[in-house]
Amino acid sequence: MKIGIIGSGNIGTAVGKKVVEAGHELIISNSRGPETLAEKITEIGLKATAGTVLEASKQEVVVLAVRWEKISEAVKGLPNWKNRIVIDVTNQSPELIIAEETLTSSEVVSKALPGARVIKAFSTLYAEFIDGEVNGGKRVLFYAGDDLEAKSIVKGLFDQMGFYPVDLGSLAIGGKMMQFVGGPLSGEHFIQIEE
Repeated sequence: MKIGIIGSGNIGTAVGKKVVEAGHELIISNSRGPETLAEKITEIGLKATAGTVLEASKQEVVVLAVRWEKISEAVKGLPNWKNRIVIDVTNQSPELIIAEETLTSSEVVSKALPGARVIKAFSTLYAEFIDGEVNGGKRVLFYAGDDLEAKSIVKGLFDQMGFYPVDLGSLAIGGKMMQFVGGPLSGEHFIQIEE
């Protein structure tokens, strides 16, 4: 599987490393252009290449790893997502509370990406904890989404990346549990101990 990542900060890079370690090809992008990503490519690994945001967005699975306030700018002008899976790792900034308080941050992201099947994941973990397997067990990775097929695909990907995936349900319910502002799982990390 070829994965695209939009955003090359700490979280995008950490997820990219796990994708490559799992044996997948990766196109990582940022707003400054592929020529600025040489060091990141070296850091991530051999199966990673730099690309444009458009190139990254055309992959079967796309990781959206930009700052909350940059989402609109990052996806501006991209074509319809045509049923592709977008893993939303963004976190709503406390100072930028969403206007539609009845929606979770990932539901807002879903509305901004017409045709995408959005899965919320990785947003409860700091970059240093996006490491999958740890001594004596696996890092728990919470995820949520509204499309069952997309959830099945990403669960398989998360398994390959060495995580212990836990499905929290829909974006409305599971997304709320992971929400940076007020979510009970925000900033928490758990280990599934090997038996």
